Amino acid sequence: MLSHLVPVALGGGAEPTPDEIAAWLDTLPAHDATASSRLLIEKLVVLNRTPGTPRSRLRILDMLRARAERLRPRLEGELRGAMLPLAPPVRETAHVLEKLLKELAAGYVAAVLDTPRPWLALGLRRQVQGPIVAAMALVVARLALCDRLHARAPASAWQDLHRLYRHARELGAHQRNAEASGASPEALYVRALLLAFAEPSRLMPGEHERLQQYVIDFGHLASIVEPPIRGDGRCAFLVDLRRDKPGAAFARRVETPPAGDRLALLTRPLVEQAYVHMARLRSGVSPETLGLPADAVAAGYPALLAKAGRSWRGERRRRSPRFTFRPRVHLSVGFDAAWRSLAGCAGEGADEGEWTIQNESADGFALRFARGAHRSLVVGQLVLVRSRERDATYLCVVRRVQSDGPEHLEIGVQQVVSAAEAARWQPEFAGEGATAVFFCAEARGAPARVVAPAGRARANSLLVVERRDRTMSLRARRFAERGSVADVIEVEPA
Repeated sequence: MLSHLVPVALGGGAEPTPDEIAAWLDTLPAHDATASSRLLIEKLVVLNRTPGTPRSRLRILDMLRARAERLRPRLEGELRGAMLPLAPPVRETAHVLEKLLKELAAGYVAAVLDTPRPWLALGLRRQVQGPIVAAMALVVARLALCDRLHARAPASAWQDLHRLYRHARELGAHQRNAEASGASPEALYVRALLLAFAEPSRLMPGEHERLQQYVIDFGHLASIVEPPIRGDGRCAFLVDLRRDKPGAAFARRVETPPAGDRLALLTRPLVEQAYVHMARLRSGVSPETLGLPADAVAAGYPALLAKAGRSWRGERRRRSPRFTFRPRVHLSVGFDAAWRSLAGCAGEGADEGEWTIQNESADGFALRFARGAHRSLVVGQLVLVRSRERDATYLCVVRRVQSDGPEHLEIGVQQVVSAAEAARWQPEFAGEGATAVFFCAEARGAPARVVAPAGRARANSLLVVERRDRTMSLRARRFAERGSVADVIEVEPA
């Protein structure tokens, strides 16, 4: 009775024909994207382990990829807005999508790299251009999925991408656009490198998609050259084609690979363009005139460009010490929970479990979840770190998130202000309730600051702040930082 829901099995160990694949695709359950994807994965696993000729194999892969591309938006829709660590059903969807991209890419990689060189000399060089681009696009999509979910990129993905790009260079096809996609192997490779070097674990929800589009539109300003390079090594990254990683900034490289296995990505023109866009957006220039999306006028877009520009400069960073002994801290996650905990209100802020300090910098910590209950975390969220050993609290913002499994969660937090106090901001107009804020007094030449819920204050507006039973009239001088959760405002006496 359920036979109409079960796809027809293809028999034998021989490669199926395109007609057999077309008939099999018609039996997939159209109403269930996850079930269809699982069946596609099973078919690809068998196909990738079955001998076949490159030409017929590529035709079959094209048919399977076309169906997968119809399923991808539905699977990605289930991942939209997902919080970390992922809930089991969401994690299962992510696993299915990643596996689908992986097996499709594996099929194309094998078909492309196993094509005999004599065939390429007989006029098939142009015909292999499309499959190379298709393979690279699938690997790039797999990497982008990991970036969005703040998971480590699989080693095999970068290995495949390096091999495919090297193959395209050897064929002299790396700068030629494929007819179907309009992209070249080099363009896809540069985009993947730029997104990796932009440190995706530091991006807030929604910023991955914005940065992806920015790289598509302006990534051509970055270029790949063969070392050695001139200059001081700034805005330059070394790519080791033997490794399973994207590469490293020249300023931070540990070793130089041998000639023939190394390339350099130069980013200076792209960095300069990002800073020009950031400055013009802040000065009120229309995004459309700059070739940017209409919503780039939002406060977070210039900050995203500044963040990406800093990463693409590739400058050396001071390394924080690693601890042998792992001190433990507790977190209160979210603006309201952090404020209640600091104010000592009844019930206080929710205890988000116990975390270990992995390393510590001058203004922040790297934390790993140890035990207990915890809420979902995203980049940009406000947290209060409480250390019982030091009898101290630190008001911080989450700058980096990584989660490779349901029980694995690491975050990097940066202190927003020092010696924060719970305070209240009285409304300008009668009838409005007071707003909970954090206050940090002037110290060591740093101006006094107020941390308020995002979007509540304006520059030059009057703030009447109550702290320790004392009322102060302050004026918002400028925004030190604008975020999705909180704004940090430099204030002065009114």
